[in-house]
Amino acid sequence: MKKAKNAAAIGVLAALYSVTALAVVPFPTMPLSLQCFAVALGAYIFGFKIGISATAVYVAMGAVGLPVFAGMKGGAGMLFGATGGFIWGFLIVAALCGLVSRKGGLYAVLFGLLSLVLAYGIGILQYAFVTGTYTLSAISAVFLPLFIKDMVLIPVAVPLSALIKKELNKSKNRR
Repeated sequence: MKKAKNAAAIGVLAALYSVTALAVVPFPTMPLSLQCFAVALGAYIFGFKIGISATAVYVAMGAVGLPVFAGMKGGAGMLFGATGGFIWGFLIVAALCGLVSRKGGLYAVLFGLLSLVLAYGIGILQYAFVTGTYTLSAISAVFLPLFIKDMVLIPVAVPLSALIKKELNKSKNRR
């Protein structure tokens, strides 16, 4: 039964990441979405194993061509294109947020922010490499708008995940 629940959680999270890719704000260099927030939230709620698994499923869905990435795009080319490093970075966010999912509080916020720095570092390097821009230009083009948005949203994900976990536990205890 536990395997079925884990599989269901992975599927629901992968679907959630896909849905948050639909809510994009167009930006000159790349779309702004809620995917990073959703990845962190899912990992904070379900932990490392389910969080990283759901993120890997999401990346695989996009890699095979399903339109699950921001702007309803998909295909392996997206993973190796200018913004692909940010998609790979979701795995780092899921891993670090999942590792501290039981801690909560400031500790979880700090790990979430650290995950952003690492994930965005990969994103910036790939963006600079693929577009042929200097790293400083890539930072101003993609890092600042996205990072500021996610620096605000990651701290929101921690208490929200605690509320959701509390409700899930209530539901589990009623059965």
